[in-house]
Amino acid sequence: MREQRALEIAKCLINHGKWRSHGRSLKIDDLERIGLKITKIDDDPDLSDIVYRIQTIIRLLYSSTSAYKIFANADEKIFVNASPVGNQRKMPPGDVKAVEVEVKCQKCGKVHNIYAKLVDDEKIDEEFKKKSFKSFPVNNKLICDCGYEIDLSGIKNEIETQVGKKIIVKMEGKNEI
Repeated sequence: MREQRALEIAKCLINHGKWRSHGRSLKIDDLERIGLKITKIDDDPDLSDIVYRIQTIIRLLYSSTSAYKIFANADEKIFVNASPVGNQRKMPPGDVKAVEVEVKCQKCGKVHNIYAKLVDDEKIDEEFKKKSFKSFPVNNKLICDCGYEIDLSGIKNEIETQVGKKIIVKMEGKNEI
């Protein structure tokens, strides 16, 4: 009987003609009308405190990281991050030694100039440092001055795929691929 009732409720909730959109929130009255028993969190001070704290933390994460989905249970937390690919870059023909990348912070709008080195040549580092470029970060994460973390994994994948070479990053005096 419970399974049958659960199926009826599920069928009602997935009725696009009735609810129209994922962007529209369901009201407590709507849920009670289809037969769900609702416990209002504001009626339980301990529960409401926990829920509102979690909600605040999630809002902070969304506003200060590139996370756009969070899945969590008692054992695991999974964050799904946006990886900006930026503008489609046309790689110059021939043997590419380095690629210039302009990355704009999604939070404050600051533009960061970085370079991706594709051959092990210290002259490349010297040239780009003269132009005030930063080298591609080892962990694919660029931290803006405003504290926002920009995930460059998508840009790295795009460059490596187009050029057919791995980006070389410098890690405490040695090069890493």
